[in-house]
Amino acid sequence: MVDQSSGRFYYLCFPSKGEKEKRCVPIRDMAAIWDATKALQFLRERNVNIMERSSCDILSNAIRESIQAYNSFYQPIANGVALSKEVLLEKPNIAHSAMMILACAGAMRLSLLDNSLDSIPPIEKLTRGILSSQLPNGSFLPEFIGSEDDVYREIEFIPGEAMVALMEIHDLSTNMDGLISSETRKDIMSSMMKAFEYYSGYYYERDVGINYNIWQIQAFAKLHSSLSLQSPENSDKLSSIRSYVLDLCDDIIDSKAWKHELS
Repeated sequence: MVDQSSGRFYYLCFPSKGEKEKRCVPIRDMAAIWDATKALQFLRERNVNIMERSSCDILSNAIRESIQAYNSFYQPIANGVALSKEVLLEKPNIAHSAMMILACAGAMRLSLLDNSLDSIPPIEKLTRGILSSQLPNGSFLPEFIGSEDDVYREIEFIPGEAMVALMEIHDLSTNMDGLISSETRKDIMSSMMKAFEYYSGYYYERDVGINYNIWQIQAFAKLHSSLSLQSPENSDKLSSIRSYVLDLCDDIIDSKAWKHELS
């Protein structure tokens, strides 16, 4: 899946045909970087053999090269930044910022960004950019600026991706001093508590697709873990979050698509 000439990921590969395709789709490219960090972590944890180490080196280089390709293109958003249209070739939204944060977080967990980039990605400012898109009711605007009606656009994907990124960087900053400020850490938790009220209410009051559940589970399971460490006395809130996550899981198990895969 890695183009040896550029060190970047291919968009599509067809092994049976021996075909590979390059295409500029940044949101999927950044998601692939995040996935690659997960694969690399899996391999490292299992003391890979010499042949697999070669694959690890290829993945490591592709992760660094791909992050660097986006790392010089930002535009100001409120009191933060977002990736610019120049590199995205489309209007930036909070999902782009989320995937950049997740890709960088995965790389940092593997110590792949230490002195290997021209500059370290502005994690704090990307995080502040996402936080700035939250409305008073707890929902997130997909494209940073808009009306309350805009929060429903791609609600099954974009806000969930953003919230997973917020919690991932919050968790990582626990053991990585200076990654984000203490104020931003507090603001992430405050933001996520407001988001919980909105998105859990949306789930119980409306019909949503399974893709909604997938991202919400990841985001609020992380919130539950963090809150249980910071405020274990807040049992009622923890119980509400836990019930919500379990209900989302039950929906996936009961879905026709899931049952079809099992059969």
